[in-house]
Amino acid sequence: MGQLALALVLLVGAALLGRSLMGLLSLDPGYRTEDVAVLSLVLPPAKDEAQGRQNVQLQEHLLSRLAALPGVRAVGAVSNFPLEGSPAGDGTFIVLNRPDEVGDFKDFGRLAREPERTGTAEYRVASEGYFAALGIPLVRGRLFDARDTFDAPHVAVISESLAKARWPHEDPLGKLIQFGNMDGNLRPFTIVGVVGDVREQGLDDAPRPMFYGGSRQRLRASSRFHLAVHGPMGSAALVTAALPVLRELAPELPSRLSTVEGLLAGSLAPRRFSLLLLGAFGAMALLLSVAGLAAVVSYAVAQRTREFGIRFALGATTEDVLGLVLRQAARLAGLGIVLGVLGALGLSQVLAGLVYGVSTTDPLVFLVVALLLLGVALLASWLPARRASRVDPMTVLRSEA
Repeated sequence: MGQLALALVLLVGAALLGRSLMGLLSLDPGYRTEDVAVLSLVLPPAKDEAQGRQNVQLQEHLLSRLAALPGVRAVGAVSNFPLEGSPAGDGTFIVLNRPDEVGDFKDFGRLAREPERTGTAEYRVASEGYFAALGIPLVRGRLFDARDTFDAPHVAVISESLAKARWPHEDPLGKLIQFGNMDGNLRPFTIVGVVGDVREQGLDDAPRPMFYGGSRQRLRASSRFHLAVHGPMGSAALVTAALPVLRELAPELPSRLSTVEGLLAGSLAPRRFSLLLLGAFGAMALLLSVAGLAAVVSYAVAQRTREFGIRFALGATTEDVLGLVLRQAARLAGLGIVLGVLGALGLSQVLAGLVYGVSTTDPLVFLVVALLLLGVALLASWLPARRASRVDPMTVLRSEA
């Protein structure tokens, strides 16, 4: 019953991936997943402040034009977009006691060796409309606004997970932070707001501590930025409306237009492909095993026709013979299922990196698939068993005479 064992292995794998995918789709990523177009641009490297200001001016010009499009409700920009696949900006920050505590990178390096003064987070630069465009909620404090210019005190917004990890029993608002190792700017940040957590790298990735600086203040932070455009007309219509603006204002810059739905589907594509592949091969193996089992049982019934005739002559009932054949089929199927369970346990180690929130040895999945295969096997054996139960004992005995 090799085909049945193989079918069980593949179907268990498909079931585990299916449960994992359903679990991922039910998760809240922390941001709006519909009605958001994403415009990604690569800007000239901001090697100096002048180029950084030009990049910010282009960004703000694009944002203002996109915000003026009919039906657009919110627009915003960020240096690294969720699920976009760009490198994560992990970095070390220092909690300062006073604004002038870090005068140069030697001071930064010295304080970075004091664990009680440091923390880690992913560094982003965002515009004031970014959180509204993606629907990332403000937990407390405020977001970036028109006050946060380059010459004003530099401010930051952090995620809820960073607030809980670094200041579990304190209010982070008003804390002074030095994150200068990310963009070379040693001006300190003052935390002014806390926003909800976001699953940046994928639905199966736990929310990471996030640190957001203002795009008008950190001019050299990134040569890439992503514009989020939100409106009720749907993502595809937003992309269509935004394309002429992008071609007019930045025709020479490398760019890409996408949607949050597309990015989300892309992040789940490997799991969907694996699910479809295992499911398809599992279905093929199941069909082959059903055909093979039916053929084996039919052959066995043909070989035992004389035995069944004698049993009927000695008083056996139709149910007796029917049960006899089905029990034989169940034993064959049971052997295949046992072998399949052993194989599926081995496959579970391979699937460990593909499933989320599901045990690869989930007994419920194994039980349901095993019962399904047993039921299908018995159903495939039903017709041969019915033929055995209709053997005419007189015809059999006459042929033996």
